[in-house]
Amino acid sequence: MKNQKTLDKVLSIINHSTKGEYLSSKIEDILKEDKLNISFIVKNFDYLIMLLDGNNFARLLNYVSLEENLSRSVLKKFSSFMRRFKTGDISNKNQEIFFDMITFLPGNKTVLLKNMKDVIESISPTVLFDLAFSLKEISPKYSNKINETINSNQDKICKDILLRSLSKRNVQDDITIKDLNDYSLTLQILFREILKSEGKKFCDVEMIGEGGFSQIFKVGDKVIKVGAPRKTYNIPNHRRIIQPLARVNLTNQYQESIGTIEVTDEVDTSRGALSKITKEDLYRIYKELRDDGIIWTDPKINNLGILKRKNVPTIRGKHFQVSPISAGFINELKEIKPLNKGDIVIVDTDYLYLQGQKDISYNNNPYISYFEKRYQEEKRKKGKDSTEKKIFTQEKDIDDDLDY
Repeated sequence: MKNQKTLDKVLSIINHSTKGEYLSSKIEDILKEDKLNISFIVKNFDYLIMLLDGNNFARLLNYVSLEENLSRSVLKKFSSFMRRFKTGDISNKNQEIFFDMITFLPGNKTVLLKNMKDVIESISPTVLFDLAFSLKEISPKYSNKINETINSNQDKICKDILLRSLSKRNVQDDITIKDLNDYSLTLQILFREILKSEGKKFCDVEMIGEGGFSQIFKVGDKVIKVGAPRKTYNIPNHRRIIQPLARVNLTNQYQESIGTIEVTDEVDTSRGALSKITKEDLYRIYKELRDDGIIWTDPKINNLGILKRKNVPTIRGKHFQVSPISAGFINELKEIKPLNKGDIVIVDTDYLYLQGQKDISYNNNPYISYFEKRYQEEKRKKGKDSTEKKIFTQEKDIDDDLDY
């Protein structure tokens, strides 16, 4: 049969391709040549879903996402995808690609609602954890089932979260099994304690961000960040810096930092909130820190946020005393009035140093020399000591219109 011969050719190319291109042009040429194209894939969808190896499964997903007619067929074949996921050989990443793909398909919520039990039992616990909040919103009656599944897989989920974060900096091989077990337990305890204090369950955890360096989870009014190591874990304390409830430095067997876990109150970092912060606001914060002997070498608006409540660590809405050393701060916070709701605060606790500190790192940020020039010029105009040693060895010419 011509169809079977074409299918064999397609599968051969997919499963033996080493080039890495998603359903390469060769496959598309075969489909067009045989005038089967989309109808051929649709007709053999079940076969392709179940037969493709794990690595090449993403190629099928990518091709599907590019073809509108084929995308609509995904929901019709939803149960076939769930059967394949249940085999356990499709990676978390490919499962996430699948759910990202169906997010915008018409009728997706109806299909998810109809197949919710199958979804919970088929996808990996880690993917379920990432999707828990949105799945619970679609079908509240499955909240307990989702929570039970996550609760019984805490160790696996936390290890996957940690390894995913470490892989962002290619340091996942630097952690021993013992350390991974220890850090997984630490993360589990943090999640459980925050869930308890916020009166929430695992199904209430919302994944609100995953960038190049961290994964961010929202639990009630708290935010948990699991991410890459800081340029320096020990930083100066200041009221303008978000006050963490917990901050954990993850190190390898050589005591080298390989990651960080942070727990803070939620801060508004939405595009709308950040759009109201001006370059002048950014400079005022830079100047405030410099006046207090702190050097911020990555000043940019994306590292800021708007406080939703007073800038003090809280548990159940009440101020909770946190030892500065345990949170990675070099010094105690001065006895001054904390920032309040609506104030601007630094949320990225990186590239912060005490003046005179050794081994200061500088991010690729054009504001640094621009702000420092302005700061020194203002000091000179005020008649202050202008002989202070420069902290920058190089200065760049900067246009007034700088990118955020």
